[in-house]
Amino acid sequence: MSSVLNIDKFGNFGVNNLKIELLFISNG
Repeated sequence: MSSVLNIDKFGNFGVNNLKIELLFISNG
């Protein structure tokens, strides 16, 4: 899940954090 770590770095904006959560739910 290295991709998650990469996105986490960009999640500093907070908006991306929401997108990550949606992706997590989508992936199940």
